Amino acid sequence: MKKFTLLSLLILISATLLTFTDAFGASFFKYSESYKQKVLCSSYYGYCDVFDYGKYNISAKLSLEGKDIDLSTINANTPFYMEVGDFYVYFLLGDGQYKPGKTSKSKSKTSVVLSDYDWVTDKENVPYMWIKLSWNAKGLTIKIKGLTGMPDIMYPIISYNYLYEDNGAYNENLSGSVSFAGAEWAFDTPSTISVKQKTKKDKYKDLWDLWAIKAKGTGSEVSVE
Repeated sequence: MKKFTLLSLLILISATLLTFTDAFGASFFKYSESYKQKVLCSSYYGYCDVFDYGKYNISAKLSLEGKDIDLSTINANTPFYMEVGDFYVYFLLGDGQYKPGKTSKSKSKTSVVLSDYDWVTDKENVPYMWIKLSWNAKGLTIKIKGLTGMPDIMYPIISYNYLYEDNGAYNENLSGSVSFAGAEWAFDTPSTISVKQKTKKDKYKDLWDLWAIKAKGTGSEVSVE
């Protein structure tokens, strides 16, 4: 029993080390998002209307192997750009909490929060996107989460294109790209989209057609032309 336990432990450790050392062996990109409509009624104004709510998550691990990047030149003025489907974001590393690493092996990072005016609540500086980047000589890690619809600032990644479609499952291949410190990555991202429609009666007995959409995709790197 002890021999079996020890052998199992050694195998587990080996697998963990292999996973760690190959963390940036192949670049990948994935996303998920949801988008739905709701009927909200105002007793004060005496009417109802449809409002949209959406959210998304994006994550990626991008290998720097073979990329012509001099880490020593990265600073607060270094730009970052990403796009996939109808989503895009551009900012400078110094627009957030930028913390350079002490060596090429230690991780540098930045954390950025984007905000804007929300016409629904009539408020300024409403946060709608949260971004975290970290990188060292091996690779770049990206984590993004955000809101769409309300506040009505950003388009969804793909869900907006499927509003008012028939119930069912759809497939679409999205192209995506990332630019960081002069390096570029391109992705093909096969995606699945689920569309559900329902009819709801509001407090004034009016009928509304409402849609709910979910989408997700995982991308593989392709050559940058």
